[in-house]
Amino acid sequence: MLVFHSLSLYLSRLIVVTRLKSLSSLLMMRAFFARVKVPKRTSHFSNHSNGEKSSFFESIIIIIFIKSVMMSSFFLPTTTTRTRITIKSTRKTTTTRQNAGGRGGKGGWKQVILVKASSSFGEEDVDGINKDSSSSSSSSSSYRQPSNQSLGASSRLESVHKKPLFTLGVFADAQYADKENGTYGTRNKYFRDAKERLKNCLNEFSENAHALACVINLGDLYDGYNEDSAENLYFRDASSWSEEVKARNVKEFNEMVEITEKSLTKDLKLVSVLGNHDMAVTREVFKQKMNFGEDDYYKVELPRNWVLLCLDTTDMNPRYVDENSEAWKEGHAWLASKTEEFKKRNAKPWSGGIASVQFNWLKEQVDLAEKEGKKVIVCSHNALAPGSAREGMVAWNADVISSYFESKSETVKVCVAGHDHPGGYIQRGNVHYVTIEAMLEADCGTSYGYLEVYEHECILRGVGACKSRRMRTSEWGRFTGIANFGMLTGDIDVIDSNDPEEEKLADWINDQLRTPSSASSSSDDSDDLIIRR
Repeated sequence: MLVFHSLSLYLSRLIVVTRLKSLSSLLMMRAFFARVKVPKRTSHFSNHSNGEKSSFFESIIIIIFIKSVMMSSFFLPTTTTRTRITIKSTRKTTTTRQNAGGRGGKGGWKQVILVKASSSFGEEDVDGINKDSSSSSSSSSSYRQPSNQSLGASSRLESVHKKPLFTLGVFADAQYADKENGTYGTRNKYFRDAKERLKNCLNEFSENAHALACVINLGDLYDGYNEDSAENLYFRDASSWSEEVKARNVKEFNEMVEITEKSLTKDLKLVSVLGNHDMAVTREVFKQKMNFGEDDYYKVELPRNWVLLCLDTTDMNPRYVDENSEAWKEGHAWLASKTEEFKKRNAKPWSGGIASVQFNWLKEQVDLAEKEGKKVIVCSHNALAPGSAREGMVAWNADVISSYFESKSETVKVCVAGHDHPGGYIQRGNVHYVTIEAMLEADCGTSYGYLEVYEHECILRGVGACKSRRMRTSEWGRFTGIANFGMLTGDIDVIDSNDPEEEKLADWINDQLRTPSSASSSSDDSDDLIIRR
């Protein structure tokens, strides 16, 4: 029997190689084995006739033959390319584990690239079935492409990353003022263009309303004017301002509010946070016009077990809160504990922080999300981690806030902010902190983005000056099935390699990461989003 099995397997492979898949192959096999004399045995088969024995063994052989054909590897002609690039880190050598872009700051990680093995099936399907199975006269070299459900089909990968769980529209620092466009200090500011930029941005968001969960305004909707004392910038008495200044603030703020009301479809929710410039019309007026409700900070439920926590980073700055309130007292005490040099560098009068009452509310919301198995996105005007914006532009107590978030990194995934007009980014403890580039200073004409949330990552697709970023949200060690090429920070270094082709590949990847086309989305890769440059 072993001889018959070996012979059957050999002939089946021979048939597969020569592509003889017709019924005649089976008939030839049956005819061949019909001539083989089966020796007489004294076993439990002895009650059967020779004919019955021959028929039994023929059936076994044919079954073995069919099984061998089905399992034959000759039906899977593949070409496989494997390339591995070893990446240099400032701490150690790694190839796969650390996210590209890695941690910022001193001693941070370099980008990590894993070029995975790829396979192609050419024109032949994995099961070798002819495209036109109804016609036996079809060309034997014509085969259909593997379907998405075929085992091992490469087309499966194309559907892994198609649709996000949900998408958010984001913009920051439109900062309109009836002032000339021009260079202020060292940077260009387009004050008068801000209304048109905001209008175009919101119109596009409205066109994509079917794909958006909400739109986030990260603060400083208009520029505003003040008559604060230059001697004490941590103090503000708006009641002492002239009526002319108050009237200009109200007028220009209302013009921007009107644009948000007319340009954004009613079905699309606008979520706003308080910015330092927004305080020029007073906190109460801004909250009323922007439909805040009673609280300065609040929660928004998002689809698919995500929540958005909207924070107030004007809190804790005595300049922006009610005099003698708990936040005002806490802010004064915090400033009194710092040196003048520290305040000059890290506690700018136009920033702020998160006072104890708000911080306790934040912890309660994160703990609740953790208990319910939800993930959290945080939005604020000031960035919430050192290194995610320039020195002095992050929240006053950003070190405490970010340390807490990093201790809850299985729940808190992404923090988005504005305020620092050039933008910024850092990853700390698997929490991503993104500062969106200001619409006001975009030399290319605009700046806003789409934050797409997937199961294992978030992708910010920037438009205009807004940089695109890809941010892994799954913890390290979990297989996601998705190659992650990082956050567009740092270069790729190939080490321990004498192959010039690997160095060329690394140079090519670096070039792609630096090109403008890789830093903004297009209608082809953003799943039905309409993006107008």
